[in-house]
Amino acid sequence: MISLDIETSGLDIEKCGIFQIGALEIESNKEFFGEAKIDDSDLILDEALKVTGKTENEFRDKSKQSQRQMLEKFFNFVENAKTKTILCQNPQALDIPIIAIKAKKYGLKTPFHYRAFD
Repeated sequence: MISLDIETSGLDIEKCGIFQIGALEIESNKEFFGEAKIDDSDLILDEALKVTGKTENEFRDKSKQSQRQMLEKFFNFVENAKTKTILCQNPQALDIPIIAIKAKKYGLKTPFHYRAFD
């Protein structure tokens, strides 16, 4: 089972980006952490700036990997996990859908089951 937490540039799953992914494979205690720049087309909501304490420049930092690269690394982490079930807060409303939307945008296949626990 994988404990997952993501940070986004807002709660609009169609328009916002993912800038951090943190995960822990519970059985093996292996960790994943990735931070990326959000796409130029991604929306940054004022609420996300307040909650994260980040600036728009930090969200769009060109020295960071792309969201696609971060997702590819995260999906590789998940592929190697014994159980691909996700444990996170609010999985059906935010985490799983926004990851699926970004994966589709970049032509990536999500490696985990769509079974998730809140």
